[in-house]
Amino acid sequence: MKKYLFLIILGIVLSLSVLTADDNYLYININSVILASDPDEAAYKLAAWAEDNGGYFTMMSTTQVILRFPWDKAKIFRSYLEEAADDVFSYTSSSTDLRENILSFRSGIEAREEILFRNMKLVNSADFNGTLFLEQEILRLMSEIEDLKGQLNKAENDRKMAYAVIMKTIGHFERGLGRVALWAARRVEVD
Repeated sequence: MKKYLFLIILGIVLSLSVLTADDNYLYININSVILASDPDEAAYKLAAWAEDNGGYFTMMSTTQVILRFPWDKAKIFRSYLEEAADDVFSYTSSSTDLRENILSFRSGIEAREEILFRNMKLVNSADFNGTLFLEQEILRLMSEIEDLKGQLNKAENDRKMAYAVIMKTIGHFERGLGRVALWAARRVEVD
């Protein structure tokens, strides 16, 4: 009983040491709608800001700009957005904690690599049918490992870089939303 309790405590301590409090494990997502007299110029300013701050833009179109920039710049992004645009109609920021996902991907990779290693040892001693089965199992495990590594890399990148979508006009935002924005200014004609 003491041995199991010791192993459980050791597991908890090790898992806590893997993810330190100094690191950021939040995926920050920013959505905004701006009004700019020259939307293209505003888009170029925003892209230049992202690049100057260690980020990049993933898309720039007539309707929106999508940026990735370091997570620690998310706090100052809003003030720059207000400088680049004539008006900021909406600004929402949300975050998702990625610690559980990252730990899950890491443990999944480790477990599959352990099984893969054991199967590789068995290939030499297996008969023909066993070798075919092990070969299929090895290929499946390798595919799963690569898939998990890709998901882990994406999660690691998401925790380092904030994601921002900036719609350049209300009309484009409403078309993307599929309805009228409730907060948008409207002219109402009275008879």
